[in-house]
Amino acid sequence: MNICVCVKQVEETYARTGRDPEQHFIDPKDRIVRINPFDEAAMALAVSAAKAMSDARVIVLTLGPILAEEELYRILAMGGEELYHLDPGPVPGGVAALDSWSKAQLLSRAMRSLEADLILCGSASIDRQNGLVPAYLAHQLNLPFVSSIVDLTFPDGTGRARTTKSAGKGRREIIDCQVPAVLSVDLNSAAPPTPSFAARQQARRQGMTRMLVDAALLKPKTRLVQTRPARPRPIAAAAPDSSLPAFDRVRQLLAGSKIQKTGRLVTGSPESQVEEILNLLAELEFFKF
Repeated sequence: MNICVCVKQVEETYARTGRDPEQHFIDPKDRIVRINPFDEAAMALAVSAAKAMSDARVIVLTLGPILAEEELYRILAMGGEELYHLDPGPVPGGVAALDSWSKAQLLSRAMRSLEADLILCGSASIDRQNGLVPAYLAHQLNLPFVSSIVDLTFPDGTGRARTTKSAGKGRREIIDCQVPAVLSVDLNSAAPPTPSFAARQQARRQGMTRMLVDAALLKPKTRLVQTRPARPRPIAAAAPDSSLPAFDRVRQLLAGSKIQKTGRLVTGSPESQVEEILNLLAELEFFKF
């Protein structure tokens, strides 16, 4: 059985150490390139399932330019046997400009070429968070699809995959699925193993196979119309004391709490400010002189 895992290289901002407000205080060193953590979980699940079978092999496939080569070899060292790079050639705006339908078309061509029996993808990516590619891929390959699984087994002699699906609020659903199939994996599955240094070196010696596909004739079926900022979360306000007059109850509602908020403005020289802060901490009994 050929188990193919699709992994995506993503750019993540882990800190804001810059000083330029026009750049949102992001320094170039604050961005790192890594493998999508949902895809890492898919790889861990694929390796775990392959170990329980005698004829299974795990294949890793990535789409687009190589941004995190070391990370790709780390993923391969988890237990994969082959690493493929799907190169769509020159695309206007780059691979990131392709919609999810076009990406699924490219991946489906590679899956047919690799004769994949089981396809595992992350349920979403941390950069786009739309989770459309696995469903589109299953549609184009005309295969059954189960989303957000956290466990995968193969009962003996059935020729089917038994998946455990996260149904929200801690609930789990056990779903039997005919193979070949496409599965998307949630983060609540098994933790990815840490490959040894020797396994990484062996993965580097295996190398990466390049697969060329033509994306020039792809016609997008979806497009990003608008991106809206997150809605602010409302602040829970305590109910005012009903025994107070209406004016005082309105003041409590505007203050957001029954407790009056007080503050003290610290001015003067740095030495005097430090001394005043220490005196305030002593008043609050954080410590005693």
